[in-house]
This record gives sequence, structure tokens and C-alpha cells, in this order.
Amino acid sequence: MHGAHRWMGLNDLQNEGTWVWIGSSTPTTFTDWFPGQPNSNTGEEDCVIFTNYNGYQWYDVSCDSKYEPICEIPSSDDIVG
Repeated sequence: MHGAHRWMGLNDLQNEGTWVWIGSSTPTTFTDWFPGQPNSNTGEEDCVIFTNYNGYQWYDVSCDSKYEPICEIPSSDDIVG
């Protein structure tokens, strides 16, 4: 994943500074922000990406930015046969 930036489904669209996963209203209990991030307290950067440039740490960005998403898939433990 050279030079890759990916959406990760975390946002603070509902409440500035309260980061939740898409489809949830429960604040995240884990963060891995790059130093100085999140850096927007004005409501202009409400979505989160990660990049391999800095150890996959997180950045807040505008939700209008164009990045590819990562996807969540069930583990083999979640699949019922």
C-alpha cells in the first residue's frame, strides 16, 4: 500500500470532537492520531483517514475529500455454516 490514504469509517459529524464509527453513536474507545491531529475544531474536518506514510496513524480530513474506503468483513468466527 504505497502512498495509500484510506477512509476508515470514523467521524465526528454529529458532535464535534466525539469520534464514532459509521452506524454507531457510541464514542470510540481507541484512537491512534498522528501528533497534532485531530486539528480541526471548526467542523470542517469530520472524517478520518489513515496513511502508510506515518505508521498508519490517523488524520481528520474533510468528508468531501476523495479517498478509497477500507472494508470490514466478518472473521471466520462470525460466519455460521
